Amino acid sequence: MIAPPGGSRILLTTKPVYSRKGAHNLAVLAIEILEADPFSGAVLVFRSHRADWIKILVWDAGAWC
Repeated sequence: MIAPPGGSRILLTTKPVYSRKGAHNLAVLAIEILEADPFSGAVLVFRSHRADWIKILVWDAGAWC
């Protein structure tokens, strides 16, 4: 089981995103839409237009997980 670090914020987007966006493009969306620092260790959650999948990103030790 993968658990976020203690005290991490979980940020959910309310608008759907295009399914082929990569981690770097989603990080830019986090800055623009959520007005949050994607490199702060926060857990970023994005959903598709049909809400049939989600992408979860966490910046950990210099890489996206």
